[in-house]
Amino acid sequence: MPVKLKNRHRLSKKEKKNMRQWLDDPILRKVKEEDCGSIEVGDYGDSKIYLCDGSCFLVSVNYGSRDLLIPCLRRLLKVYKDNGSVADIGVDRGAVKALMRGANLMAPGVKEVFTDFSKGSVVVIADVETMAPVAVGVSLVSSEELRNMIANKMKGKVVDVLHYVGDKIWKSFS
Repeated sequence: MPVKLKNRHRLSKKEKKNMRQWLDDPILRKVKEEDCGSIEVGDYGDSKIYLCDGSCFLVSVNYGSRDLLIPCLRRLLKVYKDNGSVADIGVDRGAVKALMRGANLMAPGVKEVFTDFSKGSVVVIADVETMAPVAVGVSLVSSEELRNMIANKMKGKVVDVLHYVGDKIWKSFS
């Protein structure tokens, strides 16, 4: 049964213009807005869900004192299947299992850093074996710091996970 979004409507010209500005962000460029025929938005709990031709495309979430626009994992999986990896960070199977239970990403689970990013950036986390995206979150360290932590086998939380395979958004928009 499809999820009912409150206040669901097609984006206005002004909202589309704002969306194009958001999509200048490197992580959001990965979701390819130009592939959408129709873009709609609606309220889903505390979040806004953006739909591309009826499928989850972007999610607006509150993180601390700011609203963040993050890519929906279902959309990232589609892009991954069509174009290959979209990941910023690769993790081992143990970390994948923990992420799918709602855990934040800890340094020991990180096996590879694929892109450069700064602290506070939205990042995509993938299973290093399959390269399939499994979570999206906010980096608590820069890519340089993370590479250093891996090299020195350091511990600590490195990403606050906001959306993961198996969460409420994932299940609601299957």
